[in-house]
Amino acid sequence: MPSWQTLFDYQMIRVLPWIVGGVVCAVLLGWSPLGRGVFRWMKRPATDDAAIRELHNELDAVRVELSELQERLDYAERMLATESRERVQLPLQEIEKHLTPV
Repeated sequence: MPSWQTLFDYQMIRVLPWIVGGVVCAVLLGWSPLGRGVFRWMKRPATDDAAIRELHNELDAVRVELSELQERLDYAERMLATESRERVQLPLQEIEKHLTPV
């Protein structure tokens, strides 16, 4: 039965070329024009303050529209609920009229 250390050594032997290859590729990519462009893109400032303010204003407008839409939906649900209750009560009242002895 092999020891844990032997198994670990075998696993490291299989994984080590992938690790070394990945490091070499990363270094070569960093020296290439593509790598320099990617690093430059990563270091650039996110966006200017005016664009961020504009996005915040647009988000606030969407929130206002959403709250108005929720209010309309609540109103429509209440109206439908009252109509359905009235429809149920009306036939019951007519049936009770016919069932009560005169």
